[in-house]
Amino acid sequence: MKNLFKQIYPVHDGIYLCSESGHYYSDLDNKRMSKLVAECVSKGWRKTVKENFYDNPFLFNIITDESRADWQYLLPLTEDSVALDIGAGWGTISIPLARNIKHVVALDGTLDRLQFLSTRAKQENIENITVIHADIFKHPFKEESFDLVSFNGVLEWVGLNDLGQNPQERQKEALRIAYSLLKPGGYLYIGIENALGLKYLLGEPDDHTGIKYISYLSREEANEMNLKWNKNEYSTYTYTKQGYQQLLELSGFRNVDFFYPHPDYKRIEFLYNLSENNVSSYLVEFLRYTKSSSSISERVNDLERFLIEYEQLSPFPASYSIFARKEEN
Repeated sequence: MKNLFKQIYPVHDGIYLCSESGHYYSDLDNKRMSKLVAECVSKGWRKTVKENFYDNPFLFNIITDESRADWQYLLPLTEDSVALDIGAGWGTISIPLARNIKHVVALDGTLDRLQFLSTRAKQENIENITVIHADIFKHPFKEESFDLVSFNGVLEWVGLNDLGQNPQERQKEALRIAYSLLKPGGYLYIGIENALGLKYLLGEPDDHTGIKYISYLSREEANEMNLKWNKNEYSTYTYTKQGYQQLLELSGFRNVDFFYPHPDYKRIEFLYNLSENNVSSYLVEFLRYTKSSSSISERVNDLERFLIEYEQLSPFPASYSIFARKEEN
């Protein structure tokens, strides 16, 4: 897929080195991540992940549960499609995408994560993935190169790239870049939390700051709270459904659809189109008989059933799966 690049870049261990940044972001510290990658090479990635995270089911599922990529089946992707997975991380989006389309470009700013992803792809005999170390704000690609661009659990974090700039402006910049990289008629996918999610209203800590109720506050109040508790500015902006719609429109996207990924975009059991007026009977029955050991989850399910009856669920899911289409020329 060299024709995607604006220039020639060096390749090391199968990774295109399009950045010299030492940026590091991972669920593990540098030392443990490097050890994990080495073990994956010698033992195999599945055995290594099972041995290391048997006592951490959340992280185990983040790495292994490919249902988080099931949104792909709602898009008109074909065996000729080319996708860009921004913030590819563990490869839980790139790998299942690559099984169904022509090629996937997996971009991440942390080299260790790309080494894991590259090892995982090789061990699964997946050869149609190009792994790239780069920053989306300094990307190496030609315009209109992709049929799909994915921001899965990424858009909320881009404000951390430049703390001297307003996080919302960074998010708009990232979305405008995505727009320019899409072919006419191409699709953007965003998996992201909802600022008005019922679970946050009921006291679940914010996924990004660990602070209760912060997503319900104004930006100024949230910033003061984050400075108090985390000693840094509040930069991981999430929005309401209306806020995401406006953000996308300001970035060039006009055709936007919102889906409810139940229970969350990180682990999708089913997707419901929130533009439809009536909730399917399947969704009602699913929620009615869902059991959970978490009292907050049980209360969320009760409230969702109530909101379904009044056709008011749309503003309150924990997260959204958002699809935006670039207009044809």
